[in-house]
Amino acid sequence: MADWQVGDLALCVATRGWRVIETTGKRTRFIKGPRSGEILSVRSVENGVICQYLRFVEWVGEDASARFAASRFRKITPGAKIEGIEE
Repeated sequence: MADWQVGDLALCVATRGWRVIETTGKRTRFIKGPRSGEILSVRSVENGVICQYLRFVEWVGEDASARFAASRFRKITPGAKIEGIEE
């Protein structure tokens, strides 16, 4: 597990769609989440019961409160080579 902090850059490695379970637990909705290969800035880090969650600076609008499982992202170290991404 990466040691996530506010301001970190996160590379999305998700290969399937996203879903959000409402806080009431009675409704599941599907949202347009980050795309595989997208790089986002971490706005907040939350430790949930099941996993760690990230919220992003770039994620605004209707789904601004959406949080995403940290396991579907890789922390980017500035200057590091990222496999599969050309400079």
